[in-house]
Amino acid sequence: MSQPKPRARIKYSEAVVNLIVGVLERGGTNLDAANAAGMDRNTFYLWSKKHPEFKARIEAAKAGYVQSQTTAVLDTLEECRSLAEAYVLKVFKGEIQRVKTRTDATGVVIFKDTETVLPSDRMVERFLQLNSGEQQFNLTIGLAEPDDDYDDDEFSEPED
Repeated sequence: MSQPKPRARIKYSEAVVNLIVGVLERGGTNLDAANAAGMDRNTFYLWSKKHPEFKARIEAAKAGYVQSQTTAVLDTLEECRSLAEAYVLKVFKGEIQRVKTRTDATGVVIFKDTETVLPSDRMVERFLQLNSGEQQFNLTIGLAEPDDDYDDDEFSEPED
């Protein structure tokens, strides 16, 4: 079994730092950045301890990436919301049609029916809330906490 080849010693320089920061700005990991610079992971961490300006730049690069991804997600959510609102308005105007077809074994249409999509009660309720200013949007990611009124007896194992 052969030993891995030792890497050449990389000197701290602006060019190497720029390369590392570039990898991190594109969402790479510390290990990805170290590999791109041709250095060992330990050297990367040593530099971050020894050079405060290096540490500040890598933290800023990571924060910038997270911010750009957050912005992209929020933009996508806003686009989806706009599309959903446009769809709901078309439903209320009676512009959305549902087409039902039935085909035979050869694929020839033998039945075709078109009906206007009617808004559901829930859609009407949400539409009225949106237009009354009572809208609320919460996005929570994490582990669920049990309710205050959680009762252990409700979920106990059945007795034999």
